[in-house]
Amino acid sequence: MIRQSPEPPKLGFNEFAFNNLELHKLYPWQIAYLDAIGRGKHVSLVAANGSGKSAFVVAQSILAFLARYPKGRRMLVSASHRQILNQIMPALRRHAHLFPDWEFFSQEIKTPEGGFFSAFSVQEGQIGAGRAEGYHPSIDADTDPSTSL
Repeated sequence: MIRQSPEPPKLGFNEFAFNNLELHKLYPWQIAYLDAIGRGKHVSLVAANGSGKSAFVVAQSILAFLARYPKGRRMLVSASHRQILNQIMPALRRHAHLFPDWEFFSQEIKTPEGGFFSAFSVQEGQIGAGRAEGYHPSIDADTDPSTSL
């Protein structure tokens, strides 16, 4: 049996996490954050270490974004390469079986429509350390819905 990717989120990223990723134990602050970014709000998040920022909020928002905008492009820049390899990417790969037509790499996800997520670090000793240069996307409404705001 061929399994189709989950339906793109129609309301908020929190519903996507609940319905499609089967994350039924999100804290109210995680739900509120996912809802806000799913509606295009600019928000900041401050929470304790180990509270679920990377595993539940960041990872789920990336998956929901790519499901909603399969031609979309998202970058994640972290000061910690370990955070990308040990927290963000495992949290994303945990749901790879739900997206059989997506490609999951060590620091990237690619959709068949040409969308992608890419993570890199500016941590000392890593490729591109100390700078975030070289990413100059072509921007339009298909790749970045914020252009139509």
